[in-house]
Amino acid sequence: MKRTLLLAAVLVASHASPSLAVTYFAENFSTYANGNLIGPPNAAGGWLQTQAQATLPLQVAGGQVVIPGDQTGNNQDAVKSFGSVILPPGSGSTSVYVGLDLTVNSAPVIGGAITSSSYFVALDNTTDGSGFDNERVAAVDNSANVPGTYLLQARVTGQTGSPFVTGTIPLNYGEAYNLIIEATLTSVGSDEVVNLYVNPTNGNQLLQTLYLSSPIAGGSPLTGLGALVISQFQSASTGISAVEIGGARAASTFAEAAGLAVPEPSSCALAVFAAGSLALVRLRRRK
Repeated sequence: MKRTLLLAAVLVASHASPSLAVTYFAENFSTYANGNLIGPPNAAGGWLQTQAQATLPLQVAGGQVVIPGDQTGNNQDAVKSFGSVILPPGSGSTSVYVGLDLTVNSAPVIGGAITSSSYFVALDNTTDGSGFDNERVAAVDNSANVPGTYLLQARVTGQTGSPFVTGTIPLNYGEAYNLIIEATLTSVGSDEVVNLYVNPTNGNQLLQTLYLSSPIAGGSPLTGLGALVISQFQSASTGISAVEIGGARAASTFAEAAGLAVPEPSSCALAVFAAGSLALVRLRRRK
């Protein structure tokens, strides 16, 4: 009986006590003015230009950061620091979670001259975007299989030998999704992975369906991350997606990045606890 009570108490406590959560930043672009994302009129937002390309400045329009499709060449990228998240030596692992309110309006069709898709968001290993973009997320057209749909892609590094992994669940063009990116760093390195979740139902990661998992397959393992990058790039062989981002959240937990609460203790756990308590009372009365 004591074991039953203890188990019930632990179960309830584990669900009722939230783990330590840190929100690095939470952006709602509906609070931004229409115009350039970087500098006036939105300088207070803290987004900076990364790399040297300043052409086709990223725009905020109607509460969305807009990446137009059908671009030519390499255009302006934006970066915002969430502070250095470093993997301490021998620590095992640590994760950074990024949530995006994402709408994809078009994605490249792979075939012919277009051999790959360009990532529209990534995580940089520095705080100012001067490092290497990793944890890359892209999209590819899926209309040949299901009309009006696309598939998301992800890769741990942008280095040779670590290709995109493509999801298998079609997503609809023009529909807003809550996309959660989980970037896990490990002291082993070979275990590093980027996971994607789409439209989680609550903040409990263990209860969600994984959209795709992309393990590191080549390149140097990552030891830290520091910033979110919004990227615009297109070339003769790399296609760009037309994307709108209504919000962005960077955090230490899945729930914070998703912007969703962790479920309250289940009625089942409470029932077990109550039943155990009642049985204990009865046992004491008999004694």
